[in-house]
Amino acid sequence: MTTQEQLRVTVLYPANLASQRATPTRARINIQAVKQNVHWEVVEPTGNLDSPGTHPDEQNLENPNDITRVRGFLTYTRKALHRLEAFKPNVVHAITTVAALPAVLYKRRYPSIRLVFEMHGLSYFEQQELQLFKRLGLGLIDYWGARRADVIIAMSYTQRDLINRLFRTHPAKVQVLWGPVDLDVFYTKDPSPSPPFIVGYSGNDLFWQGLETVFDACRLLEPYEDIRFLLMGFPGERYAKLGLRNATFTGPLSREETPAYLNRCHVLLSPRIAHKATETQYPFKLSAYLATGRPVIATAVNDQPVVINQANCGVIVPPGNAEALAEAILGLYRMPESARLALGRNARSFAENNLSISHLTEALLRIYMGAAE
Repeated sequence: MTTQEQLRVTVLYPANLASQRATPTRARINIQAVKQNVHWEVVEPTGNLDSPGTHPDEQNLENPNDITRVRGFLTYTRKALHRLEAFKPNVVHAITTVAALPAVLYKRRYPSIRLVFEMHGLSYFEQQELQLFKRLGLGLIDYWGARRADVIIAMSYTQRDLINRLFRTHPAKVQVLWGPVDLDVFYTKDPSPSPPFIVGYSGNDLFWQGLETVFDACRLLEPYEDIRFLLMGFPGERYAKLGLRNATFTGPLSREETPAYLNRCHVLLSPRIAHKATETQYPFKLSAYLATGRPVIATAVNDQPVVINQANCGVIVPPGNAEALAEAILGLYRMPESARLALGRNARSFAENNLSISHLTEALLRIYMGAAE
């Protein structure tokens, strides 16, 4: 039987791990969680993390699920198979759709290896800008990876249920691991008790994020001079024409810059829309919000209601409803400061107990060892 000390793990990630976006950030945290406990290497297109499996001269795939760059896709697949043959892992941890292809090809040759397929959403639903046949190609790889994997790591329970329905996988095969967060990086500091009351959003501006609802809530709350919006993480110049007088756009922020901005806020928003894409995800920002120790207003999509209700740290509103979002903001604005701070402490406590890197380490090692057993 393979012991933990004998575990050899290859992580396949087909894009730039240095990116600040949610998927590579989670991949980096996975590596951070297990690298002290197993023999490991990473295979990515660009040199990073001082790993024997990385080479700086490889082509980067900006989107880990983008098969429009066929040459880079095939180059990565060949490289991954070459590194797998050289390293001889007993666990292959494939992150995102594109990584599943070399992982499955390797498992066909060596059926005894443990294949862990970490699905950051389902590509067919997320890649709306791609032509239908390309989306179908990504969907086929997802299906192939899900059927051949020993364990599927899902981002949420809603994604787990969708995977089971679409791919007819055994329910026990799909393990849900909510987004982990580095509790040392995302610290908590009480916000200023004096005005303005700052409502924050952090993340990208992709279609599923629901920013249009936030913009509408900004307009509804313009009469309240003490309420300001701090919108972080995406180019604000795209929205200058909206003329939102009560909103400040920070532009893109690094992971190191983000915690200080989050700690300026009194409440944080996760306004995702109702869509198949959001059903297959977990909002990575939600873990950072909880670690920052702030009340959260989130929409009733994916696992957000489960997290907020278990943590007892905020308010759930219908997706796409600006009036309900504005009312929830006003409710927290009018709440006594001591009650808001108590909600924030609940959020931080939940993050410490459920979303820490040590919690992730234990979960990943159980998954890696489970196949060996």
